Amino acid sequence: MLTLQEKTVAALVSGMFPDSAAFDFRAPLRYSSDNHLHIVVVGTGRWAEAWVKMAILVCHYPNYERRRDLRTRITWAGVERPEVEEFVYEHRELFDNCRWRTVDLRDKDIDIDMHRPMYEGRRKDFVDVEVEFVLGRFTHPALQQKLAKWESDPERQLTLVFCGDDRERNMRYASHALARHPVGAPPVQFFALGDKCDEVCPGIRVFDVPVDIDARFERMMDMAKYLNYFYNASYELKHVPTELPREDVEKAWECVMSPQMRLSNLFNILTIATKMRTLGHSRDDWQTFYALTASEIEEMTPTEHNRWSVERLLQGSRPCTDSERLEIEKDISLKKKYKKERNAHYDLVAFDELGEDETGRNVARYDSDLIAAIPLIVKSFTDENDE
Repeated sequence: MLTLQEKTVAALVSGMFPDSAAFDFRAPLRYSSDNHLHIVVVGTGRWAEAWVKMAILVCHYPNYERRRDLRTRITWAGVERPEVEEFVYEHRELFDNCRWRTVDLRDKDIDIDMHRPMYEGRRKDFVDVEVEFVLGRFTHPALQQKLAKWESDPERQLTLVFCGDDRERNMRYASHALARHPVGAPPVQFFALGDKCDEVCPGIRVFDVPVDIDARFERMMDMAKYLNYFYNASYELKHVPTELPREDVEKAWECVMSPQMRLSNLFNILTIATKMRTLGHSRDDWQTFYALTASEIEEMTPTEHNRWSVERLLQGSRPCTDSERLEIEKDISLKKKYKKERNAHYDLVAFDELGEDETGRNVARYDSDLIAAIPLIVKSFTDENDE
């Protein structure tokens, strides 16, 4: 399961939505948007790693389908090489299939080349995030020059998260970064792991382990049960439910024995707030928000597939090799076999390259169903919990 830090970040990400302090805080990123998200995580250790993972899992937007260069960028700054190597090793399946690089500020000949996806040139790009590791201190002049450029870029929605072990240093760095933000430049969002006090500068969101972290996390897991039931009905029962009876929801959850699948439902729930915000909805209308339009579902369906792809890669699944794909195309029953025995997933491809499953249905329908289900899942959960 998730560590305490990851639970906390998950709860914080979920809690950002009501006051519009989502990562895309300046404006929701729609299909037509030319902006992209850039999150800079400053620090080492489990807090920094948790923020990087959550950004990878949560920040997916529809404009990537229009322009493949509009990926979410995650810069992990102030990290050291052993930590980078361990992180990349642990999540090799993701880093084999995405753009990423390591920049050592202490090296006179800085290597700025991006690692390219392993199937580039043979398959379409399907990973909508890119990761950059910056070795060396946050205070290094080269990084500060870059930061000034990023802050002034009108097409870059920038968030800085200071989460090193030294809380006082986090607050100092955040305060200096806020004070030095260019006059007239687009707004930048600042987070800092620190101790809440009256001296905190306005404009810096201080975070820590919430007192009610366990209760908040359990509410999120409870919501994941509704999503699991809906997906089962769509996939196993082959119909789209119009109601989510609590007793049936609980029974379906008891059948989910795999920790990975339980986390998969949770990771999807983490992105509901982002999806709702992207479509222009807030928690204020959850009680009266009954359905998405056909155009909204169409816009968000590829985004759900891209989110799912990144989640699966982060959890250790890999795309099928060229030879495995040929074998599955000849015998569709091998799709489930290779997924189970080799952790090789045939559907880890670009959205418009998705094919049929063993039922003869295009698997894109499951992404579409899950997007269409958002109002029902949210309303069923809030009605049950009086929220």
